[in-house]
Amino acid sequence: MQREGETEPPSAYVRVAGFLYVFVASIFGLGVFLVGDLTTPEHIVPSTDQSFFSAHQFHLGFVFQLAAAWFTLVLAFALYVILTPVDRNLALFALLARTAEAALFGLTAFLGLMVVDIMREPELVGAGTRDEATILRRFLLHAQDSANYLAISFYAFGSTIFFWLFMKSRFIPRILSVAGIVGTLLIFAWSLSDLILTSEMEWSGNFYWLPISLTEIIVGFWLMFIGINTMWWRTELLRSGRSSDTRITG
Repeated sequence: MQREGETEPPSAYVRVAGFLYVFVASIFGLGVFLVGDLTTPEHIVPSTDQSFFSAHQFHLGFVFQLAAAWFTLVLAFALYVILTPVDRNLALFALLARTAEAALFGLTAFLGLMVVDIMREPELVGAGTRDEATILRRFLLHAQDSANYLAISFYAFGSTIFFWLFMKSRFIPRILSVAGIVGTLLIFAWSLSDLILTSEMEWSGNFYWLPISLTEIIVGFWLMFIGINTMWWRTELLRSGRSSDTRITG
């Protein structure tokens, strides 16, 4: 494990973090695309072959989102190891924030799976009529929205801190770090305004996720194929006298 003041994070964690940036952004985006809009019951009730296919499509989308939540935990830990030499306390705080984010996004995926199952087979929960199933579905969708808001807030804290530590250390080009911070804050501002205006969150086709998604994919490829540049950070440490340890630990 890295200590604050060491200059070279393990190279294996850098590659893993790069791959997971790309992988998590891809499967989460694919999951959102497959899920689309759950507010129309006719898209879920298996009255036709097409709607039966849609139900399986919804299931697959939520499974992708659940997988993204699990792999977010691994990504957050890899970033924690990489950025601990910069500021251990902030890196730990970001790790905890993104762990909470992963748990909440996993909860939203689980609630989504429940919604699909209830609308397909309302008798599973004792809903004898379509109206009863619709009421339960709406309740779960509201709970899902609330969990989404909380997940985005934790994501905003964790992602902003990680990108700020990247910017501080200059491990990656500063323009990528700044783009990550701006993209993350854009998502947080959108979700906050959406909460205040009490409008429904439109996950499918919402362009607010595009800047940070593209930034994370670019950063991921950068970490995988180029890695991090520790020369500036090593120079700063030597200049400040914080550490004389310049060995490579990976």
